[in-house]
Amino acid sequence: MMKRFVLIVLIPLALLVLQHLPIKITKASPRSVSLAEARHAAILIVNHLGKGSYTEFDQATIDDDATPFYYSTGDTSAYVFRVRTSDQIRGYIAIGATKDDEPFLEASRAMPPQDRLEAARAQILAKYPSNVILGTPRLLYPNALSFIAEFPVFQDGQLLATEYFHLRQGRLITKNQVPPDFTVTNTEHGRKVWKAMLSTKNLVYKEQSSSVISPMVFISRDISGVPSYSQYYSTWWDSACGPTVASEMAEFWRQHGYPGIRGLAYYGDVGAFIDHMYLHMSTWTGTTVANFVSGLSNHLAETGVVGYTISSTLVPNTTWAEYHGQIYNGSPVGIRIEYTPWENTGDGNYEYHWVVGYGYEYDDNLGWHGMHIYNSWSNDPTQAADVLDYDRYQSYLNFVKFH
Repeated sequence: MMKRFVLIVLIPLALLVLQHLPIKITKASPRSVSLAEARHAAILIVNHLGKGSYTEFDQATIDDDATPFYYSTGDTSAYVFRVRTSDQIRGYIAIGATKDDEPFLEASRAMPPQDRLEAARAQILAKYPSNVILGTPRLLYPNALSFIAEFPVFQDGQLLATEYFHLRQGRLITKNQVPPDFTVTNTEHGRKVWKAMLSTKNLVYKEQSSSVISPMVFISRDISGVPSYSQYYSTWWDSACGPTVASEMAEFWRQHGYPGIRGLAYYGDVGAFIDHMYLHMSTWTGTTVANFVSGLSNHLAETGVVGYTISSTLVPNTTWAEYHGQIYNGSPVGIRIEYTPWENTGDGNYEYHWVVGYGYEYDDNLGWHGMHIYNSWSNDPTQAADVLDYDRYQSYLNFVKFH
């Protein structure tokens, strides 16, 4: 009788869990990307990242299988492949799931998001009584840098709650903090790059030796000495990404021509430095581009620093040539990524994120351009570094430049 009782209890619970799985039965679209096609694109990009600043990717291999991530609608948004050398995982690469989207979405040397689920489960279970059960998570990739696990929480066979865990940030977030689904706007460009990639076996790589954008080779360039800070050291960490990026830029220029700027050594630790910048920027409900520019300017004016210009370019007027020129000339770029195609600065919204751009990768023969960024979530450059596709997010980027 005990076996029958357990079976009777578990079957309804299993059915309830299945109701919350991301099951969507649709016919394969001719624009859908197969696993083999996604892996081909991943191999091409990883090979060339390994020749540039991502030396950990040199001679790396890609797993045969990928983990699919989804939009909130249930449509597949990305295939995420582990990158490894021998038996050691070196990072991951995310490839677009349709040929209307760009092939390359982003890459990182950090732990793959699908390998962070146990940490997510531990944090969620710590909130609840011991008799709760977590269902199978839905893995979301709605927008840039946003790998989210959506966990159903069950108690006594009933859905108790739904929890959201940001797999890259390593923390629980609310449903309102999940970015909106990205809208692919430049489908013609995506199809063009997919066609070029799928017909290419090897790309030519070389270091950049000219400021002229080359149409023939894969180019890589980084600015050395750009610091990586974590917004989580700030007193107001939940909205401190803008002040974090401004602090990184101020510290870089303090060490590169403007020694009068107050930097990390003056404030004693990263948190105090970011907090000071936070107050300059009035970042109580988010950092607008205007507040970023005025706050950084006010910080520099504290010690009478002169001989510089801080300017901004807003969506939709930012260009690859502008970003390329800043990096080539050794000037990191403050980047506000909009999660919607306009600057939304309403109270409590999470529809943007600030990062600092310190390098690039590109191949104009394929039409592919990548930005090297620090994501504001770690003091460890290896964990904070991401390569983000410029072409996909072109209509979503604001730039702040120091020159």
